[in-house]
Amino acid sequence: MGGVRTAWRPLALTVALLLAGLQIWQAISPDGAGQDFIPLRHAARALLDGESIYQDPLFVYPPTAAVVLLPTVLGGESTAFTCWIAFQVACMLYAAVLVAREARERDRVPVAAAAIAAMLGGLAATRYLEIGNLTPCLAPVVAGVLIAFRRGEWTVGCALLAASLLVKPLLAPLILLPLVNRAWRPLLTSMVPAAVVLLAGMVAIPGGSRFPEIVRYWVTGTNLHGDNAVNNLTLHGWAEAHGLRQSLATTLAVLIAAAVLFRFLVMKNPGAALLLGTFLCGSLAEASYLPVAVTAVLLTPSRWLIPGLALLAAPSIGVVTPQTQLVAAESLLLTAFFIEQSSWNSIRSISFRA
Repeated sequence: MGGVRTAWRPLALTVALLLAGLQIWQAISPDGAGQDFIPLRHAARALLDGESIYQDPLFVYPPTAAVVLLPTVLGGESTAFTCWIAFQVACMLYAAVLVAREARERDRVPVAAAAIAAMLGGLAATRYLEIGNLTPCLAPVVAGVLIAFRRGEWTVGCALLAASLLVKPLLAPLILLPLVNRAWRPLLTSMVPAAVVLLAGMVAIPGGSRFPEIVRYWVTGTNLHGDNAVNNLTLHGWAEAHGLRQSLATTLAVLIAAAVLFRFLVMKNPGAALLLGTFLCGSLAEASYLPVAVTAVLLTPSRWLIPGLALLAAPSIGVVTPQTQLVAAESLLLTAFFIEQSSWNSIRSISFRA
């Protein structure tokens, strides 16, 4: 019996890797590039040519992101896209390694398998690998930020967080962690230089002055409305796609946001709850956000996470729409944090202190 218990762990990891390999193979296109990768390459090319980085209306990142994306102009479009997918996959695999290392020794292989299957093996992966969105590359960054905060390494965590905001402000909700833990000095010494760099980018990078327009575009949910609402994984997007009243989505969003904030200090993994709550209750969330969510939640492994992770790792189940399946997965992952919470005293064992 002991041998069986031991053998299932490498088997689970092998299955997860096989599923991931299948999705990666299907994502690689010999004839072109994904629709979300093309604007990244256009922005980098425009920067080299001294033209506005926002010529492509689908490039909706801070101007400083164009500098980081300069390597995407190398080679032909198909070759560059293949390299981009390889980079994305490497980022997600590294995130899986990071979360597995934080688990108990006996749980490390199952946690790695769960992370790989959820990020690369199922429905979620089919929605973002083939289009080449930037967001999955932030998976190891969120791991680094939350691990540093957990260990009380506030300067390291805040520096990583500030750097990520210059590429994409997806992790902005995590600013609340150093704030409530009174780690003000590390936060200021990280965010002030980042703000200076952003302002300098807005001035020096061609087209950078248009960044405030991009921010307004984010706040209004970008182009994920109308027929495209099916790609918005927020409660508002789900309601719009299914012809339901927005007042219902707003009510649910307010209740969920209030619950997250009310229980924030007694959750084992408040950073993951903040991100999931923002993704569900905000105006914009895409399938490409899910690797970040998976990485964050698995820093506190729990059996209650299994249903949500399973929905991400599964193919389209057909009974419901892919959007409903992914929104349900987000909801189940967030629910796990309400089911299994720490006591007020045990929060101190997580070292969430400045």
